Amino acid sequence: MAILIGVPICPITEAAADLGVSRDTIERLIDKKVVAKYRRTGDRRTFVDLEQVRGALRYRRVSGPKPGTEKSDTR
Repeated sequence: MAILIGVPICPITEAAADLGVSRDTIERLIDKKVVAKYRRTGDRRTFVDLEQVRGALRYRRVSGPKPGTEKSDTR
């Protein structure tokens, strides 16, 4: 684990293993701008703040319609 300006960061693969989720799950959170990503010059790995990922995973939609797909009742 590395420290970036007082924030402990770790590679995506390590964060995924620690949290029991897939690398793709964390990459989706990054793509949705829910979690920030960090890179070091000369390093191919992408790092994330483990606590930020943990917080984003705390509440996940597990059923029901996707947001924005509900039909409105227009009578």
